[in-house]
Amino acid sequence: MQWNAALGKSAATTPRTGKPTVMKTGMHRNVCWKRVAALTFAILLMLAIGGCTRKKTEASNENFKRAINAYFYNGRDECLFPVAQKFPNEVKVAEKSEMKDMDALSKAGLLRRTEDGAFQLVRYDLTPLGTRAKGRFCFGHRDITSVDSFTPLRTEDKRKASDVTYHYRIVDAPVWAQDENLKKQFPELARKISGNAEGKTTVMSAYEGWEVPDYGKPVIE
Repeated sequence: MQWNAALGKSAATTPRTGKPTVMKTGMHRNVCWKRVAALTFAILLMLAIGGCTRKKTEASNENFKRAINAYFYNGRDECLFPVAQKFPNEVKVAEKSEMKDMDALSKAGLLRRTEDGAFQLVRYDLTPLGTRAKGRFCFGHRDITSVDSFTPLRTEDKRKASDVTYHYRIVDAPVWAQDENLKKQFPELARKISGNAEGKTTVMSAYEGWEVPDYGKPVIE
């Protein structure tokens, strides 16, 4: 009786077995604490994700720079011509303007020049180097180095939009893009390859952030 009385001071007993329930109570508390900890972690994770999402959707230089770089890094190269040129290309000697473009490409090693005096024609064929440049003679893509400014947000197609002004360099440029005669004949090549060219591009709000739209007529200068 004394033993049971002493035990009763430190632990409760079950009506049927008389065994102490201290261990069961401790286990119950541990389970509760684990549930509270898991719930707290889930709430903190949701808050963190929500904060990151809000940060990505803000109109900021960092977000716009990321969006524009993602656009140009996705196979959108700068090129000498808006459409692919067809070769072999026969140019009449009298067509001086087109001949100047083709002759500049020829001097840069991209074309092979053959004169036909009888028909007053000059024939241009692609060299192996010119074949790698493809028909538009592409010379790398933009890498945005800094965002200078952007216009106040407006609504287009139920989305937020802004025109972003920035500076960029050309990356993955071939050696021929540095040809001085070629840069003289194609001033836009010289401007873009300078390493500090200025551009302007439209960005629009997306599901989680911003993007350059690949439809309609976004501003790309």
